[in-house]
Amino acid sequence: MSISFDSNISASVYKALYNYDNRQNTGKVDKSKLSSNMAYLEKMKSAANKTDELSSTAETKNVGSTRSSVATSSVDESLKKHPEWKESVNSMVDSGIKAREMYGAKNVDVDSMTMDEYKSYISDIIGKTPFDASHPYDEETVYISEEGWEQMKKDPKYEAWVLGYTVENRAVKNPFFGMGDKGAYCIENFGASIEEHKGAGYSKVYTGSARTARSMYETASSGSGAIKTKAPQADLQPDPDWTLEEQLKKNRKNKDYWDEVYEARLYQSKKLQQDLNNKYYEKMRISQIEMMSSFNNNWSNLLF
Repeated sequence: MSISFDSNISASVYKALYNYDNRQNTGKVDKSKLSSNMAYLEKMKSAANKTDELSSTAETKNVGSTRSSVATSSVDESLKKHPEWKESVNSMVDSGIKAREMYGAKNVDVDSMTMDEYKSYISDIIGKTPFDASHPYDEETVYISEEGWEQMKKDPKYEAWVLGYTVENRAVKNPFFGMGDKGAYCIENFGASIEEHKGAGYSKVYTGSARTARSMYETASSGSGAIKTKAPQADLQPDPDWTLEEQLKKNRKNKDYWDEVYEARLYQSKKLQQDLNNKYYEKMRISQIEMMSSFNNNWSNLLF
């Protein structure tokens, strides 16, 4: 038996094999023990091969985090100026890392991407980021400046913050959802640092008109490079012809209708009660007449 060296096999196993090999040559080896030991060696080699495969996979996954080195992330620079932001910023960075893992493409080498490819990659992650169930009608447009794109591409921490802000912003519960809220339009602008971020949002019936609010949003979202995302039911609410004036008229009509229904039901109730009272008095009168008639008959019999 010849023993070839394999770096994945421990020294103790080789020593045992060497001892068995020497004993076999001198006729002092138990062949059954040797065969079981060789089976163990095969298992060790199999495990080593699997380890190689896992290591290879891990190396491939790590390619996705390969970036041009930055001396200091813009996120850290912002935290130096605003240490009070630390908790919320770190939370967003963590959320962004998770979003990148969950919604990003696998085996991505960002360094080798062109800027257009990188923009498409990030836009896809933002587009897949869900809205909370209490925001079923929302629409959002994200703008990132050219400086912002450059910073994100070379600075994975800042990239994670942008993605994490989007994740956490869309996850906020809407307290007015159960009160007939019509949804919102949102515009988010990102630059090359946290301080440059600006966001705005307004109701889909802003100014009291769904059509006017929609026109405002389309104008604000008409710039180049816009990343547009819609919640699942964004196209269902509100009706384009909805206006506050029409809604108030409708409410008044509804109120008048239910007032009429109430009056009609009240009248019916009073009429029914009156009919019952009349029947009751009628029965009482008939009973009185019958009693008087019976009394008169009995008195007449006594007299005659």
